[in-house]
Amino acid sequence: MPAAVIVVPALVLAAVMLALPKASPSVSSSPVASASAAAPARGKVRGRVTTDDGEPALGVRVTLVGPAPGYVTVREVDADGGGRFAFVDTGSAARARVVAERDGGLVASEEFTIDDATPELVLTLTAARNVRGHATFEDGAAAAGVVVEILDAPPWARRRATTDDAGAYALPIVPTGARSLRATARGAGVVTLALIGAEPDEIADIKLHRETEIDGSVVDADGKPVRRAEVVACDGREEGSRAWTDAGGKFQLPRRFGSCGLVASHDAHAPSDPVPASVEHPTLHLKAGGSIAGVVVDDQGRPVSECYVGVESFAPAGGAPSVRSGAVKTFKDPGGAFTVEKLAPGTYVLSFGAPGHVAQRSQPLELGAGEARRDVKLTLFAGGAVEGIVTDDDGKPLADVSVAFDVAASSRRAEPAVKTAADGRYHLGGAPPGRFSVRFDKEGHRSRVLTGLTVEARGALVRDVSLPALGDGGPSSEVGGIGAVLSQTRVGVTLVAVHPGTPADRAGLQKGDVLTAVDGRSTRGQSVAELTQALRGDAGTKVRVAVTREGGGNLEVTIERAAILR
Repeated sequence: MPAAVIVVPALVLAAVMLALPKASPSVSSSPVASASAAAPARGKVRGRVTTDDGEPALGVRVTLVGPAPGYVTVREVDADGGGRFAFVDTGSAARARVVAERDGGLVASEEFTIDDATPELVLTLTAARNVRGHATFEDGAAAAGVVVEILDAPPWARRRATTDDAGAYALPIVPTGARSLRATARGAGVVTLALIGAEPDEIADIKLHRETEIDGSVVDADGKPVRRAEVVACDGREEGSRAWTDAGGKFQLPRRFGSCGLVASHDAHAPSDPVPASVEHPTLHLKAGGSIAGVVVDDQGRPVSECYVGVESFAPAGGAPSVRSGAVKTFKDPGGAFTVEKLAPGTYVLSFGAPGHVAQRSQPLELGAGEARRDVKLTLFAGGAVEGIVTDDDGKPLADVSVAFDVAASSRRAEPAVKTAADGRYHLGGAPPGRFSVRFDKEGHRSRVLTGLTVEARGALVRDVSLPALGDGGPSSEVGGIGAVLSQTRVGVTLVAVHPGTPADRAGLQKGDVLTAVDGRSTRGQSVAELTQALRGDAGTKVRVAVTREGGGNLEVTIERAAILR
């Protein structure tokens, strides 16, 4: 049976894709650009890109794009000198489309299913042009920092740029069918500009009109200025409708929001009442924050006279973003009493413990505006133990290896540690409930983190560990996981790093992605530590991860964990 080939004509940007016959894909003997040398998670995707006269297209960037509505970039490769491309590793994507572009040309396939029968694609570039120009104010002054974007283009072809200090911008490879552009500038509102479709370059200069600002302030219940309070106009529905106060409690918002109400919020206070933006120099009064108080007891119900308590994670009542979590506070009281004050309304998870004990996390606690809860009892889990023998790569016992729980809580990083004995044996007690990790460190040897561990209360988990000697230029640490680093930001728990070549990278995750679910469980109210433990695990095990990306993209992938060497 002849190999199946799908041809994408140059009549429209996203040409109609032919039905996929159940045939093996056509494989050229010519060298191709590959996204990865790893074994494919699903079928391979390959093809070639041509010009409208059928010649191989040179200098083409080819992107594998996820399905609607996310249109997330899964992989990118460069076509070779014959216009050929191949995505050998398509991660866990089940459906996708291919987009090819270069200066002056752009084409996209229809969405298709990725499997072993995916045929070879033939993509024919259609014309595209560059749009460039300058943004200036009515007095001729250059407008820097203006966000310029194409509006009426397919999601994978939307272009966005920011003007430089001279007000210049450039949007490359804009589809010929795109006919409108939007410019957004702080203090100058939003301007929409019609495009005429000129090729190969279209000049579109933007004229902006300065707006007056709404100048206001935010104070607490005692009338003192509040730094880093968030002020929202029009319920935050429009771009530019949010501002944060400076050290003096001052804020500015564009005058175009003058018909809206303003509301201020802060992690240590209850929100203000709405204030009309139309009043001169509006002042927003935050209300007094609430508090959570109670006792810390051991598993026998006895008060813990010295304990620590802190905010592990916080989900505001209105669903607004928050970065609240931080250092714990130590309490010394014969009755085990504690109080955490200055809390905004929302859902809290507390971290708590005692000297010599690993940090533990409370159940979610709801707190109303200005509410003072006094009914909280935090019980220290009895904990199990992890024990075993640590050896070098020759099987000889290693003494004085530091053994400690790793990332048990976001608000308390330093955890109790033990040292291995002369025979390499260790016993680490006080294991927290749920999934946890244990770190092994010794100078001159590769550090290792055992992940995905669980143990019953007062139980014992045996784990022997081998620590290889450090080689010149070799990895210094090893942990089972996906290869992403998490941090709490104002938009949620965010991937602040994705290490190249790791499972997270191969699955299409990117720096800046916001984690929304792990194994089907929403991340709302979960801390960085809790989610770190959920993503970690033994090499070969799998985890399902869902993220959102700036611009509205959504991606859900199943990732096989690996040993991450750094």
